[in-house]
Amino acid sequence: MRLGITRERGRLLSLGLVATGAGVISLDALLVRLQTLSAPAILFWRGAFGAIGFAVVGTIVYRPHTLTAFRSLTKGGVLVVLLTAIGNISFVVSLGHTTVAHTVLIAGASPILTAVLAWLLLREKMPSRTWLTSLVVAVGVAGIVLASPGRTELVGDVSALVAGGSLSLVLIVQRMFHDVKQLAAMSVSSLLIAIVTIPFIGSQGLGLRNAVLASFDAGIALPIALALITNSPRRVGASEASLLLLIETVLSPFWAWWIIKETPSWQTLLCGALILGALATHSVLQVQEELQLEPRATGAS
Repeated sequence: MRLGITRERGRLLSLGLVATGAGVISLDALLVRLQTLSAPAILFWRGAFGAIGFAVVGTIVYRPHTLTAFRSLTKGGVLVVLLTAIGNISFVVSLGHTTVAHTVLIAGASPILTAVLAWLLLREKMPSRTWLTSLVVAVGVAGIVLASPGRTELVGDVSALVAGGSLSLVLIVQRMFHDVKQLAAMSVSSLLIAIVTIPFIGSQGLGLRNAVLASFDAGIALPIALALITNSPRRVGASEASLLLLIETVLSPFWAWWIIKETPSWQTLLCGALILGALATHSVLQVQEELQLEPRATGAS
């Protein structure tokens, strides 16, 4: 009996850590939008602070095997670094051209895109409910893109699609190469972004306000959030994690509406509700199926 209670407490702790991480990440889009810098400058400082922050948190998480974690970034690790850099750049570009709601809702469709890519590239079976969810999500994303009033917003929406696609490919690569350490990859990826954007930042100064926002976001919040999500005790299933990660997609537009008064259009809200509803329903059904397949405890200690 005690063992069952201990396991349940551990599982609840894991759920809480993943939910906390998702809540922290939900601040990312707002913190980027609050910075009064050009996109290249935002990316440079995001990369510089991120490289340090992820390295520090990675050192804590991976100790005493930190060097091994960074040395393991070969083959699959290189792909994760490159894809993460592309996704990060696309995310910031998207936020510079469209609303937070558009960016996070379109990019938030990545779990379903991951399932489709896994079916195409890894020959994984895809249940009928996933096909149906994919169709509903595709309709929702198309509705959001069509609701964009101009070319600038369309650039933002396409960039969000690239960001979501990059994340999906990262997850596929991680399934193929299980030894990739995410925090180490994020640190190297951030450094790569900083190096690539140096020629484009010009002479624009950082300033105290932007320094606080950028350092807190990329150097503290994101590394800690990712550590909570990816390195919490392994008692949370992939479907439960996907459901909890929807917290980010819900909260990000809320912070933008509350803090910077960015109000999504009714079309975006409607399509966003369609996407979130489909993803949540899919995750709940998957969780129920996984729970039914779990073997029941036959003894207690």
